[in-house]
This record gives sequence, structure tokens and C-alpha cells, in this order.
Amino acid sequence: MPRIIKLTFLSNQYQIENLDSKNESFFVSFACDQWYYHPRLLESEKINIFDCQEMSKSKIKIVGKNAKFYIGFLPIGVYVFAPASVVENRIVTDPQVYQLCKNVIFTNTEYDNFENANLFLKSNYFPDLFKDQCFELNTSLHHISLVLLSGEKNGLFAFRSNILYLNFSKPFDNTKLNRIILKVIGTREFKFEERNTFYPYYQAIQIE
Repeated sequence: MPRIIKLTFLSNQYQIENLDSKNESFFVSFACDQWYYHPRLLESEKINIFDCQEMSKSKIKIVGKNAKFYIGFLPIGVYVFAPASVVENRIVTDPQVYQLCKNVIFTNTEYDNFENANLFLKSNYFPDLFKDQCFELNTSLHHISLVLLSGEKNGLFAFRSNILYLNFSKPFDNTKLNRIILKVIGTREFKFEERNTFYPYYQAIQIE
């Protein structure tokens, strides 16, 4: 566990707006690969896999900010930091995500042999067992590629070696495949290469 930085120390070192003291704190969805233990935001200071596990299905409380970063507070009593652009994008996309999802499992962690990522892969084979569950994926762990569009908002996509049928909330944007939310719907029959096949079926939201 890295040294815990106190909010009072941060206020002395940086121009921090303390949202908690003004009763203006708020929550955003949490993806651990976007958060750091220090406002320097160095790759070597990204939060560790154990704290990712603690937050894998949770939102994070935002308690402070300045022009470059936001400050989040983990339930285990640790302040963490994310670039301002990350949190501001979550502020925009979260209402859409949580209109679709009750909670979101973040898959890009290494703890317990990629447990959350394996849950997503299991949902490809047994979608009925995971119905209504949402997952957040990004291309650093799951390679995502277009196979065939059948309309502006739907089509077949390859995730690793599996082909899924996705229905997007907005017209598909090929420039926004870095991070995506998938909600398990079930299966969908679709004709591809002259034969009808049932594919795992997900509702999709593109985040970035």
C-alpha cells in the first residue's frame, strides 16, 4: 500500500477545490486503470490490483478537484487521482450508463487470474446466466473489432475469438472503441455468411 496522502496536505501543495467541505461531492463510475495514488499521474503510480478488487462494482466519490485532476476517495480510506478529462467524460456518460445498468463490473484487472474478465467471457457462452449484468471493457485487455454492421446501431463484433451481436444506444462510431459498456441481453439470431446463427446479444454504450 502506498503512502496515504491527506486532503489537507494536498490543499497546501496544490490549488484544490474541496468539494466535500462544500457539500458538493459526487459519485462517478470507477475504472481502476484511470486512477493514480499521486496527483503526478505517473504510470508507475496507478492504483494496485487489490484496491481495484475493492471497487470493481462500485462508483467512486469525488471530493476535490483542480484544473488538472480530480480527487476520489476509496472506501478503504485512500485518496486517489484521475486526469480531469477522465472524470468529466464520466460525468457526461454516466447518466446514460446507469439508465441502462444497475451496476457495472470493470474487467481490466489482474487479481484472481482476471476474475472479472473471465466473468465477461463466460457471459459470451452462457448469456442467460448473466442476463442484465453490465461489463466495462477496454482494448488493453479485450481486442474489439467490427465484423459486420447490419444498421447504424447494430451488427457483429469480434471480442478475442468470440463474435457477439451488439445493439448500440447511438449510431456506431468506429473512433470510440477504447472503452465500451456491454449489458447482457441474451441471444440473437442473425444471418451471416449464408446461414442463421444465434449470437450472444448485448446492449452497448461507447464511452471513449
